[in-house]
Amino acid sequence: MPTTAPVPSSVSGLGELTPREVEVWHLLAAGLDNVEIASATGISVSTVKNHITSIFAKLRVRDRGQR
Repeated sequence: MPTTAPVPSSVSGLGELTPREVEVWHLLAAGLDNVEIASATGISVSTVKNHITSIFAKLRVRDRGQR
């Protein structure tokens, strides 16, 4: 599994993420797709999608491309 970088404090809402969401967020930020994230974390693709939906809601973003 890739190592995770520190979470930048400048990103609003990161403190609301669960430890698993932070893990998924790091992998997402590294450019992995849902299947790769599922494989790296040992969770299903469906669960990855649920985590990403929750992450986006907490960070107030619409999709992977929004900065």
